[in-house]
Amino acid sequence: MQGYCPNCDCERELRREARSETYTVRKDAVSVEGEVSICAVCGEHVLDPKRDDDLLRRVYAEYRGRHGLLGPEQIREKRGVYGLSQRALSRLLGWGPITIQRYEQGALQDEAHDVVLRQLDKADFVLSMLARNGHRLSEREREHIGSVAAGLTRPDGDGLGVRSLEDWVRVSPGRDDRETGFRDFSIERFAQLVLWLAESAPGLFKTKLAKLLWLCDFLHFRRHAVGITGLAYARLPHGPVPDGFSFWLLELERRHLVSLRPEEHGEFEGEIIEPPARVGGLSGAQLSDLSHREAVWRSRRNGDVIPYTEADRLDLLADVK
Repeated sequence: MQGYCPNCDCERELRREARSETYTVRKDAVSVEGEVSICAVCGEHVLDPKRDDDLLRRVYAEYRGRHGLLGPEQIREKRGVYGLSQRALSRLLGWGPITIQRYEQGALQDEAHDVVLRQLDKADFVLSMLARNGHRLSEREREHIGSVAAGLTRPDGDGLGVRSLEDWVRVSPGRDDRETGFRDFSIERFAQLVLWLAESAPGLFKTKLAKLLWLCDFLHFRRHAVGITGLAYARLPHGPVPDGFSFWLLELERRHLVSLRPEEHGEFEGEIIEPPARVGGLSGAQLSDLSHREAVWRSRRNGDVIPYTEADRLDLLADVK
């Protein structure tokens, strides 16, 4: 076999030779056995990119084994559980855009990152990352991650570990009781309210449901000084929306309590909540228009939370006894 020898500065005959090569990895001396290319004339070690890359992979594998670090395939499997791209998982964890890609291609992760990657098996950790970095992901990615994390809390594979999810909502960073109606979140109460609305008015769009939930929660607070669901509501362009709205609806659908059916209505395309409902005679568009007139909505920017304590300022509830 011919190859270029840098010592002879010309093409030379090369021979294969088994050697023990020692590399220093993070102050660790790691030795591995492998074949190297040797100049048949001067005995110089001639670089062979393919074989040298193989040696380096084996060196890193040895180092990972010594220090208990995840391998590229294990990292790939953890990402696969969530069906995320490499970049999406990096965004969820708050890392650089190609960090996961580098690790899956064989780059050696540091121990701090390894600890984080191992936490992906724990629903509470994943949900905390979703709360912290969810804004860096698409809505579809957020919903999918939340749904998978919910599955991780089911010890027997049949029935959501609701308590851990509710506890996560309860201890979310920055939680303010005024924003949740002085009520701990309960998916059971949320489900009962959604079902009551869904059984009262046929053709209930998801966007209309969000506003009806807001009105129900705020009316209950005005009457009893406590909300119903324990969810916070934020001002969005089309009206108030409960925090985690899409995720919790997906959980109800997983439980077969409701179904989300895509439907077009003129130029509008949305999801119908089934079973059908009819509560009041107002359409989703009419509720949107009315909610846009409310001072508590107009005085805030998109994303701002609307405290329950402002229920008395809602004109929509002025005539409700």
